[in-house]
Amino acid sequence: MTFWKMKIVFALFAAGAFTPSVMAAVIWSEQGDAGQTRLSAQSVLGAGSLIEITGSIGSSSDVDMYWIQLTGGGTFSASAPSLSPSLRDPQLFLFDFSGFGIYANDDGLPALGAFLPAAHPLTPTSGGLYLLAISGYNTDPISVGGLIFPSSPFAPVYGPSGSGGGSPLSGWTGGGDTGSYTVSFTGAQAVETPEPSTTLFISIGLAVLVLSYRRRLSLS
Repeated sequence: MTFWKMKIVFALFAAGAFTPSVMAAVIWSEQGDAGQTRLSAQSVLGAGSLIEITGSIGSSSDVDMYWIQLTGGGTFSASAPSLSPSLRDPQLFLFDFSGFGIYANDDGLPALGAFLPAAHPLTPTSGGLYLLAISGYNTDPISVGGLIFPSSPFAPVYGPSGSGGGSPLSGWTGGGDTGSYTVSFTGAQAVETPEPSTTLFISIGLAVLVLSYRRRLSLS
């Protein structure tokens, strides 16, 4: 390897281009108020397995939505116990990248908790970006056609079999409980994104080195 090629490789290593992500357990706390649409949903940023999201439903119409990364293979699950730590009756909803409903649950755990199970016929098998939403009973997602998921009975895990299940999320209806929550996960990761400053540093460094290398060749 020539001296200049070695310099380019060294610069890339110094910039972190070839450094593997440090895989750690990610516990995410809601930043401000997570939104309730695809555009305003909060991205759970980091590198590693997503273990928990903590946050708060601040009003009867509040819904918190998060972008998360599923690892696929039917391993995803999410659970929000009742009074976790103070939201009395949580509801959980999962949507795909485009906002179409996948599955939902209200009373899938003892004492009014909510549970989206792994290895269920409705559990996603493909990895990628998904939207996880939590609300207090009885704030439910709707599309242009109506409710995306049935609102009763409360215990079953539902697919998007409501009158609006064939269209993507457009809003929410009803009013629900308020309080703080903890959602626990399996088969999920944080959304890993490079910092803009790191990307810019790598780009500038590469450009300088390539120009210097070409200039050296022209003088040879």
